[in-house]
Amino acid sequence: MVFIDKKVNLRLRVFLSPMIGVSWHKQRSKWRAYYNDPVNKSQTHLGLYDCFGKAKIVANEYRNEEKQKLLSGGFIPNGIAEILSEKGY
Repeated sequence: MVFIDKKVNLRLRVFLSPMIGVSWHKQRSKWRAYYNDPVNKSQTHLGLYDCFGKAKIVANEYRNEEKQKLLSGGFIPNGIAEILSEKGY
């Protein structure tokens, strides 16, 4: 595991926190991965991570899995699926 000092973490928080599915958990001083479900309007917690990169990978993989489930089940028409894709869902 790579050690990242507090200054680097602060810079990452300021510049990368708008990343969909990743936020800074202030109380634990860790990166939080989550998924916002556009269908059920709910949020799923995916874990806390020391490294921003790991949190980003987990969030992206989970989002891609959920997207595939929705598309393969025929729950979302193609036009709406494209719009969700553009918005990062």
